[in-house]
Amino acid sequence: MNPHSEGGKTIFFFFLAAFFVIILLSTIFLYVLGSLWQITDLRFGRGDYPGAIRTLGYIALIDRHDIRAYQLKAWLQWSDAVEKSRRGEPYQLEIDAAIATLHSGKRVNPYAWELALEEGQIWECFGDMEKAALCYQEVFAYAPIPYSRLYPQTLKKCGKLKEACDAMASICADRNDRTSGVQLEELKNATAGQSTKEQ
Repeated sequence: MNPHSEGGKTIFFFFLAAFFVIILLSTIFLYVLGSLWQITDLRFGRGDYPGAIRTLGYIALIDRHDIRAYQLKAWLQWSDAVEKSRRGEPYQLEIDAAIATLHSGKRVNPYAWELALEEGQIWECFGDMEKAALCYQEVFAYAPIPYSRLYPQTLKKCGKLKEACDAMASICADRNDRTSGVQLEELKNATAGQSTKEQ
């Protein structure tokens, strides 16, 4: 096809226009996101946590792969649950909302270990170490040290010393990390002590 023909010029200008439209939409998208983060920051600074939660929800809706939006929104929700529990008020709705936020983030970001970490911290804060261990197992699969050590450490708190020892040994086998090695030795000693007591 001759690029100087009428058809060639039409196609060229079509692609040029499409390119500029994409650039324009990308700029608007980034501007809107930046503005929403600024609004979130202002609301957070003023102590308007419900407003910050709403704005973070908009950010997650626009950019579904922004892990920080889900993480911060959930943190604000379960922080509210902590405050209510301290005052002796019902707080289950806030925990449910935080978990729902994290799960919606995980649906579109299945390997985002940061979301599993946040959920594990919720369960640990409210004393459910079994659920925390399940979340930290996901962290263990994808996260770097020191986060991956949370799984064996939580298993130890659950009294599952053998499983904790195996998980820490797996970390030591994959990475040359002195702290993990020290913790593995501590777990081995605890496991040996438990076996002695059972005999």
